[in-house]
Amino acid sequence: MYEDIMKQMIGKILTYKIVQREQIRGCSEAELLRLEAHYHVTLPQAFRAFLKYLGKNTEYLTHDGFLSYEYLINMKEGFMAMLEEDGYDNDIPANTFFIAESQGMCYFYFLLEPGKENPPIYRWLNDEISQSYASFTDWLDARIEEKRHCMEIDKIREREKREKYAEIFKNDP
Repeated sequence: MYEDIMKQMIGKILTYKIVQREQIRGCSEAELLRLEAHYHVTLPQAFRAFLKYLGKNTEYLTHDGFLSYEYLINMKEGFMAMLEEDGYDNDIPANTFFIAESQGMCYFYFLLEPGKENPPIYRWLNDEISQSYASFTDWLDARIEEKRHCMEIDKIREREKREKYAEIFKNDP
C-alpha cells in the first residue's frame, strides 16, 4: 500500500519536474535495518516506504533543511544537544523519531507507536509543539506541493527580471 503511494509521489515529483528520474534514490534494505538498529525501533511502514524509494538525496524537497537518510542517524542527538545548548525544556517523548530539520529551529517528527503505520507529523518550532499533519504521507505530499509552488514563483520572478532588464536596455546602443 505505502509503496504504491510512494510511487505516486515519485510520479508527482517527475510530473512537476522537481528533479530528473536519475536523481531520485532510495535506501537499501541494509541501510533501513541499520537505521532501525541505531535507534532500536521498527519504522512505520509509510516512512519506511519513503526511505526505500526516496530516502537519499531528498534536499530537493526542502528549501533549507534536511530530509534524507544521511541526516536521520544523528538528527535526534543534534536536536537534544540544541535543546540543552539553548536552554529549552526537554518535553519530547522518548518514542520521538525526527524526520526533518530546517535551519536548526524547526524540527518535524512522529511518535513511534504500535499500529501507527502512517503516523501524524508534529512540528517543534522554538519550543512550541503542534501537530502539523494528520499523517506522514500528507506531510510528504505537502512538501512536494510546496516545492512545486516555489518553483512556479521562481519562474515568475525570473520572467519579471528578464522583462525588466529588456526594458532597461531596450534603448541601449
